[in-house]
Amino acid sequence: MAAGLPTLSATEGVALAHGVAFQLPDEASPSTFWAYVSAENTPVEWLPSLRPVHYAASSALRETAASLERWFFVPVSPLHGEQHHKQSVLGVVKAAEYLGLRWRTDPVLAAQYAALLEARYGTGHDAYRPAFPVEAPVEPIPTLVDAPEPLCYICIGGSDGAAISR
Repeated sequence: MAAGLPTLSATEGVALAHGVAFQLPDEASPSTFWAYVSAENTPVEWLPSLRPVHYAASSALRETAASLERWFFVPVSPLHGEQHHKQSVLGVVKAAEYLGLRWRTDPVLAAQYAALLEARYGTGHDAYRPAFPVEAPVEPIPTLVDAPEPLCYICIGGSDGAAISR
């Protein structure tokens, strides 16, 4: 996903996917992320709200409940238009950026992006700062335009890929 958060592998699933599941890292508060992503009017589901652990099992399965609370789900359907998909991805990216989680799966890129924003806005800026450990910053990426393409593609057309949304 463009936010650079861990996603559920397609090979681990046992059913036809109808969305993209992603997990928040330990550095994040799931409830805070949920508040931010909801404020962006993002069509994202919080897995505990879809499949909560039964109250009778929750005390015995604390580890399962804690793991479940870190998973979110972006619904994807051929019935949704390109604007719906863009809003879904954008809301997750913005929430991840606000909380310093963006590019959690690529700490080098996170360090480059943080260095770029510091070079652009100065040391007292209020923009992205990684909430996770990163390597020593390398040279900042020259411009935001040169940032890598998102790795999340949603095919909403035929098998020829004529209509692909990023």
